[in-house]
Amino acid sequence: MVASKLAPAGTPSGEAGPTGSDGDKVTVDAAGTDATTEASDTKSNPPGEEGKHVKFEHVPMPADAMLARSDRFLRLMNLRRSVRFFDSKKLIPDGVLERCIMTAGTAPSGAHIQPWTFVVVKSQAKKDAIRALIEAKEAENYAGRMQAQWVGHVRGLVDAMHGTAAGEAVRKPYLSEAPALVCVMMHRSTPSSPVYYGMESVGIATGMLISALQNVGLCTLTSTPLGADAEIRKVLGRPEKEKVFVVMPVGFASEGCTVPYRSEKELRKSQKKVMVEA
Repeated sequence: MVASKLAPAGTPSGEAGPTGSDGDKVTVDAAGTDATTEASDTKSNPPGEEGKHVKFEHVPMPADAMLARSDRFLRLMNLRRSVRFFDSKKLIPDGVLERCIMTAGTAPSGAHIQPWTFVVVKSQAKKDAIRALIEAKEAENYAGRMQAQWVGHVRGLVDAMHGTAAGEAVRKPYLSEAPALVCVMMHRSTPSSPVYYGMESVGIATGMLISALQNVGLCTLTSTPLGADAEIRKVLGRPEKEKVFVVMPVGFASEGCTVPYRSEKELRKSQKKVMVEA
């Protein structure tokens, strides 16, 4: 279903596409993504001596292949929506989530500290506990902590699950119904273990995780801990040097899943609004 939307014109899923940088054919698999042979992989960390530079082998890609890949990836990512309704019975195949997280771990970071830990939660009891903690904090927010403008902005996103008026029950079923929760932990800076640009680094890694999940057909959304950081850390058994950055339910959209309607104009900003040249 996705491949029909993403495969380049005249290139059915699984057939040869543009020529890759090493002469191999770039194929379009069922997800509409590029699949090249292992021979075309370039090592990003060749042998060398600690503390010194080594030659980085970068093989340029032909312009037509670059354009084709960028177009396919844009169309793939343009299908992304934040999902709040998950199929709790459909499990994530072994190894898929792990590879997505390792992809996120390739993100750049300040001084290459890599100040992140991705905690995967599959235990139903722990998912239920995290959901209860976040729901309780969210109820406090709606009761008075958040500005009325914020409540108005999110009403269309969450009214299908809970009300937004003071005193109404707050429900975040996706936190317990998704087959997995990924709690992205940001490492705090300490004198013995300094962290540089921690928020920026973990934010980039989180964005790469979202892209990696979309690439394999998994759905997610980013949920903030809403002040329940210490309590969530306790549920996870994580040290105080880690802070909950975001909580991400991950899985497959349920059969009756809905997302807020967006007109074409408001779904994505136009290129003119997203990008300017200086």
